[in-house]
Amino acid sequence: MRTSHLMPKFIRGYVGFVEAFLLVRFVMALLPGQSEFVAWWLAITNPLFTPFSRFVSFPRQTAIFTIEFSTLATMILYVVTAELIIALFYWGQFLVKKYHNEGDDNATN
Repeated sequence: MRTSHLMPKFIRGYVGFVEAFLLVRFVMALLPGQSEFVAWWLAITNPLFTPFSRFVSFPRQTAIFTIEFSTLATMILYVVTAELIIALFYWGQFLVKKYHNEGDDNATN
């Protein structure tokens, strides 16, 4: 059963943005050098993740198939953050469903 339609749009948007960000970062890590698009992408996305700015480091890639540790750590940080937001949302939904009808004698649950 798909439950993604139950998520608020801002959470779906954030998760989609993180997935797109990780995909672009992975492709960029495989490139031998950074292009104009890469510089533009980093200029746009870096300010959006200011809470993580001290963890984020985007070194210039010099070798093909080289992924710097800081880039990998940043990817993991973004994925974990997105998953925590989703988990908290579903936990909140579970609690609302569990305790919503607690005082109602006519509850059918």
